[in-house]
Amino acid sequence: MSIDVTGGRARALWQEPAAASDAAFGTPGVCVSPDSCLAPPPWVGVVTIGDTALITAPTDRAAAAVRTALDGLPTTRLTDPGTVTALLPVSDTLGPATPAYLTPGACAHPRSPAPRPSA
Repeated sequence: MSIDVTGGRARALWQEPAAASDAAFGTPGVCVSPDSCLAPPPWVGVVTIGDTALITAPTDRAAAAVRTALDGLPTTRLTDPGTVTALLPVSDTLGPATPAYLTPGACAHPRSPAPRPSA
């Protein structure tokens, strides 16, 4: 399975917890979702995969502020706490976290140790 396919599957997995019918990865895609599970309520959540981002904001006003502040930034800067706190009125941050995605064939179960002989 190619990295593109794995990235596509990972993006699809993140759209459900965004809890918005218009949640989509873009450059960046910002949607209003007060019920998003990407971040604690009422925070802004940011997930980047490859060169795309999905950003959720709790209100229209917050979404507009995020779009304005982050417009034109490279995706790699969207999860940089120093960049974001310089551009938005941020009181705290969580992350960034870096999950890894593997193709199903790349996962292998460890072998069980051989049974010990009974005494």
